[in-house]
Amino acid sequence: MGVVSQFVTLADYLKMEFPDGVRDELIKGEVVISPTAKPGHQAIVKRLVRLLEAVTDEAKFEVNSDTSIVVERTDPGSMPRPDVYVMGRVRFQRAIAEDRYPEGSPELAIEVVSPSNSKKELESKTELYLANGSLAVWIVHPKKRTVVRWEAGGESQFREGDALPLPSRLSKRVIQVSDIFSVLD
Repeated sequence: MGVVSQFVTLADYLKMEFPDGVRDELIKGEVVISPTAKPGHQAIVKRLVRLLEAVTDEAKFEVNSDTSIVVERTDPGSMPRPDVYVMGRVRFQRAIAEDRYPEGSPELAIEVVSPSNSKKELESKTELYLANGSLAVWIVHPKKRTVVRWEAGGESQFREGDALPLPSRLSKRVIQVSDIFSVLD
């Protein structure tokens, strides 16, 4: 992961252009650059989207991946790009209609850990999502085959064989942690 050392406003960030082959985000005024995902990472992202679409009400929620979201508009601004997220459908459709990025934290933000992710970066993004209204954040660890679920009350860890509950406002159903990682077998 690379970080631009100078403070960047959201307005300036939106004017910036980045080369192909990198992933960019704005986190509390810092531009974070990382390489694009490898196939295993993308397989997990794709699997998570499918699993979440199967357990959420598509009339109420949008499941998406790799799209930037304006979480904090005021400076220092933040425009992360969660690997996967669940957001209210009305809010997402409004962004489509107005041809702009969705605004506000998603109800559920998911980050799939890559070698380029630092612990500090993941903690910062988790705090960012929760402080701005996310119900939960999942940190998916492919190498450990675990998921750490963060909510306002703290964290819980789930392993293969465990059922991972969604925030109750999204669904009363669960996702099997083993199903997330089955694409790696």
